[in-house]
Amino acid sequence: MRCLAIEEELKPIDAETMNDVLKEEAQVIWELYTEGVLREHYFKDESYLAVLVFECDSAKEVEELVARLPLVRLGYIRFDCMALRPYPGLSRLFAK
Repeated sequence: MRCLAIEEELKPIDAETMNDVLKEEAQVIWELYTEGVLREHYFKDESYLAVLVFECDSAKEVEELVARLPLVRLGYIRFDCMALRPYPGLSRLFAK
């Protein structure tokens, strides 16, 4: 099942913390990607808020995965996680 995680910033990151934490953040993103659960990762066009696409069994599983991110663990960001399902409306065109 595809799941979406949309970042919400809780507090700004100070410059002193930024370099080390963001490097570790990128490492965890890489791990999630190589584990095959993180399929796509983007930033919103108007901001640097992340939009992550997962292949998981549930939104709960995604919540557990994003909890591994240093910025989440340290309280700088959180994610709104949701499971997606296919749009069934196209079947109206092809149902017999």
